[in-house]
Amino acid sequence: EAELARKGRTDLLEQVWSTTPVNIRCVYVRQHSPLGLGHAVRCARDLIGDEPSLTERKMFGGLAFLIGGNMAVGASGQGGILVRVDPEESAELVATTNASLMEMRGRQMQGWLRVDADALGTDDELAKWVELGTTYARSLPTKA
Repeated sequence: EAELARKGRTDLLEQVWSTTPVNIRCVYVRQHSPLGLGHAVRCARDLIGDEPSLTERKMFGGLAFLIGGNMAVGASGQGGILVRVDPEESAELVATTNASLMEMRGRQMQGWLRVDADALGTDDELAKWVELGTTYARSLPTKA
C-alpha cells in the first residue's frame, strides 16, 4: 500500500481498500531478486507472526512453522513447500490445485501436501497456502 501511495496510484489503493475486510491484515512478501523459496517462507513469517505459540523447527529436511506444536507450513528440503491441511480436504485440493500428496516412505499422507516452487510464483499463491496451513494448525489441540 505504501508503494502504491508513493506512486500516486490512488485508483489501485481504493480497489485494495474496498475489497479488504476491516478485520483482515494483508502482508506482502517482496523479493528484489530471487533468493529461494526458503527465504520467501521465512519472510512469510509475518503472515503468522502474531501467533503466541509460533515456533520454527527443522523438519523434513527444511524449515517448518508450527502453531501450538502442530506443523502449519514449511520450506521443503526438496524444493517447494509442505502444507498441513484438513485430511478431508486433501483430495479436493490435489484435484483443483498444483498440490500433490506428500509421500513418506512410499506412502501418500492425507492432510500433508507438497506444493512445487513453480506453483508459487506470486505472493498471493504463497499467502493462500500459508493461510490454509495455519488455519488447520490452529484447529488442532496444542501439543505439550
